[in-house]
Amino acid sequence: EVDVRDVITFAFAGRFLYAVLAKRIGCVLFCVLVHLLQAVQISRSQEDPPGVLYSVVSLTPLFLTMLVCIIAVRHLVRENVVLRVDLQKRTVELGAVSSLLTACYDAVIEVDHSLSLTQDSGQLAS
Repeated sequence: EVDVRDVITFAFAGRFLYAVLAKRIGCVLFCVLVHLLQAVQISRSQEDPPGVLYSVVSLTPLFLTMLVCIIAVRHLVRENVVLRVDLQKRTVELGAVSSLLTACYDAVIEVDHSLSLTQDSGQLAS
């Protein structure tokens, strides 16, 4: 006999990983809903412990909390990917601009917002 708590516990890690990596959020919502209905069906088909009732009302907050966590982690992963791509793009652009300037001018230096040199330039010394 399967206890609904065991199903929720064992399936959580797999569902969470799938949900974070899934391409579409609709798939995630569908899977969470199906799992909620499965947990309710299992709880109805077995004897609940005395004083504990695993119904839709008592299981829904658990699944909603999990869904909110999944959406938050998906957002963090997406932001991380976007920032990495942006950083990589800016690095390539900076390299291209630096190469172009080096080809056109004798010395190319990089300055910060207060117009101080960000690094020593050997080109200025010669």
